[in-house]
Amino acid sequence: MTVYREPKFTRADFRQHYFPDPPQPGTASGGHWLLEDSFGRDLLKVKLLTVDRKSKVPLWSDGREYDSKLNDMIDVLGLRGLAKPGNRDDALKSAWMLFRLLAIAAFSFFAGRQV
Repeated sequence: MTVYREPKFTRADFRQHYFPDPPQPGTASGGHWLLEDSFGRDLLKVKLLTVDRKSKVPLWSDGREYDSKLNDMIDVLGLRGLAKPGNRDDALKSAWMLFRLLAIAAFSFFAGRQV
């Protein structure tokens, strides 16, 4: 049986000008945009596993606790200066480039070599 509860609203629930807190530098939303991109995150995880085989970064889940190590992999790959794509064409170009880099890194990881 469903129980109905009257919602209790406060004045803060109806703010017109809401400014969220700025992202903290240690979190994924405060880091590089590659940490939020699916191809970019997978590329960084595979590169981390290639460099450090003993790291326990999960390939099939998010693994947000490894963001600081993944952020270091951006410097290893030399992608720190890569700008976030602004329009659809740039997004497709960067996705294709990241996919190619991911394929190379994944092949070297599974082949046992370091690229």
